[in-house]
Amino acid sequence: MKIFLRLLLGWTLLVSMGPLAAQVQEDGKLHGRMTINLGLGPGGSLGPCLRTHGDQDLQIARDDCAETEGVLAWSKYFIRGGTQQIWARAFIDLTIKAPMERGWVDTTQGTSGLILGNRNFFAEVGNFWGGKEVVWVGNRSYDYEDLWILDLRILDQHGPGLGLSNLDLGLGYLGTAFFRVNSKNGGPSQDTIDIRWDRVPLFGGTLKVALLQTRTLSTDSKTGAKKFAPMTGTQLALIHKIEDEDSENKFFVQAGRGLFGGNDLVPFDQGRGAEFNNTGEERDPAWLDSTLHSEEREAIKRSQAFRVGDQYLLYPEFVPFSLQAALLYEKVEFGGLHYVDEGLIYDRPPMETRAWMLRPIWDITARQSLALSHGAVLMENGLGYRRRLPDGTVSESRKPVDRSLRRSEIAYIVRPLGWGGGTETKFYAAFNEWNPEIRRDVTRGPLQNKTQGWTGGVTMSLWW
Repeated sequence: MKIFLRLLLGWTLLVSMGPLAAQVQEDGKLHGRMTINLGLGPGGSLGPCLRTHGDQDLQIARDDCAETEGVLAWSKYFIRGGTQQIWARAFIDLTIKAPMERGWVDTTQGTSGLILGNRNFFAEVGNFWGGKEVVWVGNRSYDYEDLWILDLRILDQHGPGLGLSNLDLGLGYLGTAFFRVNSKNGGPSQDTIDIRWDRVPLFGGTLKVALLQTRTLSTDSKTGAKKFAPMTGTQLALIHKIEDEDSENKFFVQAGRGLFGGNDLVPFDQGRGAEFNNTGEERDPAWLDSTLHSEEREAIKRSQAFRVGDQYLLYPEFVPFSLQAALLYEKVEFGGLHYVDEGLIYDRPPMETRAWMLRPIWDITARQSLALSHGAVLMENGLGYRRRLPDGTVSESRKPVDRSLRRSEIAYIVRPLGWGGGTETKFYAAFNEWNPEIRRDVTRGPLQNKTQGWTGGVTMSLWW
């Protein structure tokens, strides 16, 4: 019944937002989307959500993670100038999300709570100096980049800040931004400077260069007390894109150190401190306490991370076939970190991850498709496990473990007639194989003591 009510809530929101979108489209610009994932495991269990890389990166089985998410975005021009005149605009979005899977880690909302929030609430002014530049201020999800086939975030800088973008250099465009993220539950604030050189013509496509420098402050964002050891991190990303009439390719290389380097959580997009500040889920911030010696803090300063990946999309015109493919390699050096196992101290070896996904799609008709997918994530010396045992206690270890997840899927996709937007429903079945150490609770329920099994379900999307 609870699941039915959450699904009903999602679709009720869509029905109520739809007429509103039509009413304000001419004045402002209202857009929305709703996605419902209803993943089922053995015996009809809800949301098995098999994962290898924790809660934030690299989820090739994301469809199984039962959840409802709706986003309503609105923008309004307050000053609308000509091509060489100043213009001003405000932008806001509202996100409603109801995670329904039994996740391996508890959140502040519980395993079935409703989350309300927004990632964008900012104002921007264009043609400020008579050119194409844009000045903005507010809370923003900034210039997001990902490999969506692998559900992998490349760049995901977000939070309150201000910046200048789209500054024409003659050879590409320059953007620079400053963000300050404050901890929700007590902890250091974090400042980040983000510089991007974008749309640089290169090898038949365009190049984006992103340089990020981040620093956690010494003061507690709630009390103002000076209690934390400042930490820094640097990240460089090169992203090359080629787009033509029937294909797209995105290739990226990314390297980071310090807060962008190796640690137990591997939040590569913004750095460990930012992940702590934005989610409040960091288990023990003692490594930041300036009054305590921390081997982990010193190791993070020396740590390094490296990624390289590619995503290719082929959709030839007049041919009922398309292809999606992605590859990833990642290596994390932990800067001399140690771990203890059965009373003995060991050096933490590097973690290496290889992942891929291949998905051919055949169009049966203009509104029906059949898709086959095969993908895998193979991790050597992965992160230590954390499991909730049947008695409710948490079993935890930092000993490196190998993780693996392989998935083969068949899906029927239907796109019925829309009403000025788009709709898509996917029915799928997948066979999964994993080793016992994947980062997901497999110690209870229908997946207990299993290393393979079928999952299936339906994902429904609507946008306008």
